[in-house]
Amino acid sequence: MQDGPAGKPLSGKVAIVTGAGRGLGEAVCQAFAAAGASVVPTDLRFDLVEKVAMEAQVAGAQAMPLRLDVTLPEETVIPELTVLPMGEASWP
Repeated sequence: MQDGPAGKPLSGKVAIVTGAGRGLGEAVCQAFAAAGASVVPTDLRFDLVEKVAMEAQVAGAQAMPLRLDVTLPEETVIPELTVLPMGEASWP
């Protein structure tokens, strides 16, 4: 595995973080973003992950909030369909 820029070991990686609207999930999302990852904060409440994504973007990370209920199997494929085909130009 090749490291990214100094201090950004997750540069070029995407982290999908469930429960990222608050608490531990939010902190994990911020840590991944600080380490250089592009982040997809997910939660049942879109308003919460939208705020987390905006904070990550202000800090210099790419971020895309996503409303997601991991208890519904039909929703758990959404990140795969949304993130994997995205190129650099697709990020907000």
